[in-house]
Amino acid sequence: VMDRYGWTGKILWIDLTTKKISTVPTSDFEPEKYLGGVGLNTRIFWEMGCPAVDAFDPASPLLISVGPATGTAGPFNRAEVCGIAPQSFPQETFTYSGVGGKIPSEIKYAGYDGLVIVGKSDNPVYLSILDDAVKIADAKFLWGLDTFETQKALMANYSNAAVLTIGPAGENLCRVAIILNETASAAGQGGYGAVMGSKNLKAIVVKGTGTLKVARPDL
Repeated sequence: VMDRYGWTGKILWIDLTTKKISTVPTSDFEPEKYLGGVGLNTRIFWEMGCPAVDAFDPASPLLISVGPATGTAGPFNRAEVCGIAPQSFPQETFTYSGVGGKIPSEIKYAGYDGLVIVGKSDNPVYLSILDDAVKIADAKFLWGLDTFETQKALMANYSNAAVLTIGPAGENLCRVAIILNETASAAGQGGYGAVMGSKNLKAIVVKGTGTLKVARPDL
């Protein structure tokens, strides 16, 4: 097995319709050819057959990936959100939006290079990702809360975790709805907050305790 530097080697795959949670090897998507989160997301979308569906269709994937330098010291703490964008007009197209804050590094430290979320829950849920312990949890108590209230409510139960969440705009499928982490880090383009809302996905809570393997840490 080749040594992996920067990449964790796993993609977390979540189907909200069937409630199936699994992992796929990152190497299936040859990430070394594409490097960053946008490249990895795009390759995953390609391998899914580039689904030609509406942004709010359950088969419309929400892809969140980090790059090989995410989680290291320096200005690399970014994740990229990709999928079919409800904001694009006159035709909904595949695009991307970046997000910073604490969430990108936590995804990496939890052991994942990316999250693939498909399907639609029949009731409001949130994802809890604590290293290998991944759960789809009831979010009825969060539905209707704004992004700050949601983060406070979840962080009361998950100390030091990062929360990526939507507010009422996403719940109501507003086509410019953002996804927020902390107070100012948002995936603000594309309307991906509404894609989360269409899936009845209120938030993603991530806390990782892993480390990142760096090839030449002294440089």
